[in-house]
Amino acid sequence: MKTLLILTVMPCVVVVGGCRSAVSPSTTVESLCRTVEGGDIDKAESYFSAGLISKRGASGLRSDITNVALELKEHGGIKSIKVVKENIVGNVAEVMIEVTRGNGFVATANYKLIKENGEWKVDEVTAGPGGRNIEPARIEVSLLSVDRYSHLSFNRSV
Repeated sequence: MKTLLILTVMPCVVVVGGCRSAVSPSTTVESLCRTVEGGDIDKAESYFSAGLISKRGASGLRSDITNVALELKEHGGIKSIKVVKENIVGNVAEVMIEVTRGNGFVATANYKLIKENGEWKVDEVTAGPGGRNIEPARIEVSLLSVDRYSHLSFNRSV
């Protein structure tokens, strides 16, 4: 279950260099995904907002990232990442991606990002075809769910 969260986060494209201030939200998400795929746990953790890390706990988030990296490796890594949509309003952005793994599995995920110190940081992840909300404390479980259960329909009643 922990792998789902990281897999959703993994669709990011790796940004070379230390400065990400001019990077778009979608590029940040792609970079996060590729960083998780590569197993760089420290760098992957840097893509998350301070608020999300505070809610989830640094050790819990690191554990989730590690599990997702292992799951990605077992499924042939990431074959492709497609940005389905990106919406930016001020210092908040939403990005929807579609990730195809090496084994052919396709999953979708929605990311909410906020700007912290001039950089886009992942603040929330929703996964699956229904875009159901994932509690910050359950990010790992959410990523795993996207990976394993994306073929199912989820209905959310408000």
